[in-house]
Formats: sequence, structure tokens, C-alpha cells
Amino acid sequence: RRQEEFIAEGEVLKMAPKIRKEDRRIDWNRPAGEVFNLIRGLSPDPGAHAEFPLMNSDKMYMKIYRSEVVPCDDDIPPGKVITDYKTYFYVRCSDACLSLTEVQQAGKKRLSVSQFLAGLKPGNEGMFL
Repeated sequence: RRQEEFIAEGEVLKMAPKIRKEDRRIDWNRPAGEVFNLIRGLSPDPGAHAEFPLMNSDKMYMKIYRSEVVPCDDDIPPGKVITDYKTYFYVRCSDACLSLTEVQQAGKKRLSVSQFLAGLKPGNEGMFL
């Protein structure tokens, strides 16, 4: 069917609101299902993004293309990164964890999370707060 057939007679269509940069920023205090849907809805462009605090008081900016909701411990605060620095990269949301599976660090190319983690060189205690 054609799009015009779904519009009621006399109805005026409005433009969708512009997606601003702050609309694309991930709030880890939200439920994992909402964050998952934000990432899915904005991928590949314009893309959802987040920043992660590092041990050296710096921040890592990342665009997130794919993720999965996974269960995790309730005692972990939202926004906390859980990783083995080899195969998985979880971030705690308000009710569960999100497993990031495809990411792009600022200024770098898009990678699977295992490729991304292989390129990191964490210190003795890791690099994410």
C-alpha cells in the first residue's frame, strides 16, 4: 500500500523533530531495554554515543552501533564498565547490563568489541573507572 492511503483526509503531516547531539547521548541510569532501543534506533547514523571515565582522569568517547541486554549483579552502579579486556565489554544500566558488541572510538574506525579490546593497553588495575 502507498503511504498516502494511511493518512486521514484533511490531516496535516508534521516534520519529525531534529535529533540533537544531546538526544544521542546514552544515559546509563535508564533501563537497559531503553538504552538498547536508543542504540538500535540511531545506528548506523547518526549513532548513539557515550563517554567513559578512565583511570588517568581522562575520558574515552565512543559511538556504539550494536549491543545486547545481559543480566549482571545488582550491586554494580550504573555506568560502571565490566570487561576482561579480551572478549566482552559490559556497561551497567539501572536494571541490567548492556553488552557492547560493535563500537567506534572517537577518531578511529568501527570495530567489533573484541577487536576494540585487543587494541587497548590497560595498566595493572585496568583503565576504566
